[in-house]
Amino acid sequence: MPWALPEPWLSDVCGDWHDTVDPGDRWENIADVFNRVPSRRMVVLGAPGSGKTVLAVRFTLDVLRRRQPGDPVPVILSLSSWRPDRESLSTWAATSLAAMGTARVRELLANGRVLLVLDGLDEVPPPLRTRAVSRLNAELDTATPVLLTCRTQDYAEQVENGDAFTSAAVVELKPLSFDDVSAYLVRTARPVRGAAGERTTRWDPVLAHLREHPDDPVCRTVRQVFQTPLMVAMARAVYGDGGADPPELLDLRFTDPAALEQHLLEGFVPAAFRDSPEADRAGRWLGFLAAHLERRQARDLAWWRLRLALPSPLRHLGPILLLGAVGVTISTVLAPTAGLAALVVTTAAVVGVCVGYIVLSHTPGLTLAPRGRTLRGIFSVAAMAAVLGVILGTQASLSGRVFGLLPLGEVQYSPPYPAFWMARRRLPSTPVPSWPTRPGPRCGRA
Repeated sequence: MPWALPEPWLSDVCGDWHDTVDPGDRWENIADVFNRVPSRRMVVLGAPGSGKTVLAVRFTLDVLRRRQPGDPVPVILSLSSWRPDRESLSTWAATSLAAMGTARVRELLANGRVLLVLDGLDEVPPPLRTRAVSRLNAELDTATPVLLTCRTQDYAEQVENGDAFTSAAVVELKPLSFDDVSAYLVRTARPVRGAAGERTTRWDPVLAHLREHPDDPVCRTVRQVFQTPLMVAMARAVYGDGGADPPELLDLRFTDPAALEQHLLEGFVPAAFRDSPEADRAGRWLGFLAAHLERRQARDLAWWRLRLALPSPLRHLGPILLLGAVGVTISTVLAPTAGLAALVVTTAAVVGVCVGYIVLSHTPGLTLAPRGRTLRGIFSVAAMAAVLGVILGTQASLSGRVFGLLPLGEVQYSPPYPAFWMARRRLPSTPVPSWPTRPGPRCGRA
């Protein structure tokens, strides 16, 4: 994947780094290029689907392979989950890496033991993007190594209307050449026997036509779409692994790049699940998830936000009605002997759970840690209510009625004070009245 230097006004690097750029540099040696930057701060730009995330992963693996004891550890973080108007960079990074402990992560960040690989500045909402770059410049020392990825157009707008990433060199991923694409498709396709027994593939006639008629509207569209690695990978899956016939790409309906991209996207899912009996079901679920992300205007799928895909009445009224039914059931069991105390405790627990659920449903920016603390608090209230209900219920001697040992209309009388309390206070014990019993049959002779 080739790359080049963008327009100079996008870069904020100091020194003679531009003189060290080698025209033969490619993304395979991105770690070497990164180390040539005096500040060891770089911004990688590119069009949608140009391979920015793949390059970030490749960079991380290369740094890990060459890492020596004491060197910082590269960590990839997706900026789509960061809300710079609510939390600092260190807080967000520590929360994202909370598996090893937030305090430990903060210490590692402060001591420069982490090399941040921040993927997707363009995924931060546009109103917050300027705030995000300001926080990066303010909270990170200029000697802190960082690799940042962003779409070219979005970063250009950010630099023009806000600020650039301080002391960072900028490189831009270039479109793939037609020769590189052709070599890749032919190399990864299944071999086919030619007319004279030579090795060929189903891509060869299509690529030959594209090469011989570059000005044809359909050929021009196909060559344009095949400039991004994402579209090339989809074409390989659809027409290589999926078994479709590549010559259909030369159909006149693909004169519009958007139509061709949509065609490849629609064929990718069946090709990816071609060996699974659940291919149709997978397509429906993926379509549902895509519609959910489009409604939420999000690019990353967060499992804890899938509840927002439910219809609003079902999302809010369903759990509340269920909890209300549970509360009514508990109150009905406890109220006959415990008075209003059990009803009040149960109602308070149900109301607390419902309020907590509504708060979680209307706070999309709440991170996992606050959500966990809130849920633990709700469960604590519910557990306390359950314990109080058990204590009140045991004072009522309901076991006979609940387990069918007594008729439903007969409930034993329970004294107002427990036995151990009466013993300490020397209170007179109220005798428990005995229920009349029917005389049983006499045994022996009459």
